[in-house]
Amino acid sequence: MGIECINPKKALNTVFYKLPVLESEIQKLSKNLGIYINSAKEGESEENHKNLIKDFLANTWYSPSYSVNTNGREDLVIFNGLVRYRLDLRRSDGLSVGRWKSLL
Repeated sequence: MGIECINPKKALNTVFYKLPVLESEIQKLSKNLGIYINSAKEGESEENHKNLIKDFLANTWYSPSYSVNTNGREDLVIFNGLVRYRLDLRRSDGLSVGRWKSLL
């Protein structure tokens, strides 16, 4: 299964275009993305990258309403009692792909 790249306009529901975006949310995303990019190193282990992505997602959008962590044998899930999204992450060398699956 390959990764299908689509542009944001096609990926987002038109309802999202009507939602206001706060300047503080943009600044938080920018700050946390910078931390993630500066922390990610080529050749690091898969587990290291999972922890960086976990921190990025939790600090940017999901904490404290949702938990971003492992769940059983699943690599990384976003949940608040019920699993909402499952992320399947692999090495960054292009030999494996990551998947993001909604469980709603």
